[in-house]
Amino acid sequence: MFRWNIEKVKNYKTACWTEKDEHGQRRLQEATEALVNGTWFIGISDITAKNYEKVYVRYEMARFASEPVAQMFDPKKGHLVARRITLEEVKAHIGLWTNATRLTDAQYKKRLIEHISDRAERCLQYAKEDAAKGGE
Repeated sequence: MFRWNIEKVKNYKTACWTEKDEHGQRRLQEATEALVNGTWFIGISDITAKNYEKVYVRYEMARFASEPVAQMFDPKKGHLVARRITLEEVKAHIGLWTNATRLTDAQYKKRLIEHISDRAERCLQYAKEDAAKGGE
């Protein structure tokens, strides 16, 4: 089961949570939710003063590979949208922890290459199917 903790994030009650809505409910801030949920993909389970720049770089690598790791709910659109995580947002979440599997840099790069290859293979399959249908 995926677990996470934000209590060690500075000012976590305001930095990580929204104000209460009309129903008295609070949600995770967009960046907090994206950082928590993205740890499984980037392979870093906690954000520290020593590694927050590495966390940012891995999110950027994933973004360049077109993996929408940073997905946030857009209330105007009513669904998740991809958004870039900023270095300041990562730094503001020092203390965040999850039980995501940790990956070395080499393991993470391998995961990215496999992900890109899988996506490219799917694109090839779709292109072949499209061509077989006469390019519909």
